[in-house]
Amino acid sequence: MEKAGNLTNKLTGEVIRVHNIRKHPAAARGKTVWVDDDGNAYYKVGINSDHPLYSLEVDEPYRTALRIGAQLAKARHDKKLSTRDICQMTGINHSNLSLLERGERPPSLITVVRLASVLGLELNLMPAK
Repeated sequence: MEKAGNLTNKLTGEVIRVHNIRKHPAAARGKTVWVDDDGNAYYKVGINSDHPLYSLEVDEPYRTALRIGAQLAKARHDKKLSTRDICQMTGINHSNLSLLERGERPPSLITVVRLASVLGLELNLMPAK
């Protein structure tokens, strides 16, 4: 999933469109950096970071993946289940589960159904407002 969003300069109000990229010269040791259309990298700017100069607002698909991942991780912790337990119960690969919980990969519907069943979560699709 492409992670994209807008950086807002807290001093000037300038909004900069950015994408999260792993294969950039400024991305050290496999970490990702936010990069604008001109190739400029922005360091230590994160979703919940308290950066002195920039605030970051990510696009909706990535926000949704983060929210779902956080809810899945919380439900797993509340049930005192390890990721290994969940993988054995659902057949989901451990690395995929880890990516899902961190919001790095959006889950498929079948994966959500499997996890909801094991974690005792109710699925509710509501019309958009």
